[in-house]
Amino acid sequence: MPAATPSEHSRPIPILLSGFGPVGQEFFNRIRAHHGKDFYVAGIRGRTDEVRPGPDTVLPDRAHWNALTPIAEFLQQTSALILVQAIPSSPKPTRVPLKRQSRRCATASTS
Repeated sequence: MPAATPSEHSRPIPILLSGFGPVGQEFFNRIRAHHGKDFYVAGIRGRTDEVRPGPDTVLPDRAHWNALTPIAEFLQQTSALILVQAIPSSPKPTRVPLKRQSRRCATASTS
């Protein structure tokens, strides 16, 4: 029997988002804009705070978020079935390894 797709569920699947910098915020906005009927962000954890927005609620200002709770407790509170960790990105850290990798590939192909 094939696995059910998210749209076959009667309710959206809850997601816990860990990290709310630029990457996490973009993920949050895209889920809401394009996948709201299939998924919703049930909880967001920052470095020092967390919040539990509902599927259609407005995200409160960071000043109104709560202090962090243990991750196991937060997972239970949100009933999240998926945990997404948003990792910071920056052009500077990624360019150096890509350049080094390109040099290695070029050296290997000319040897």
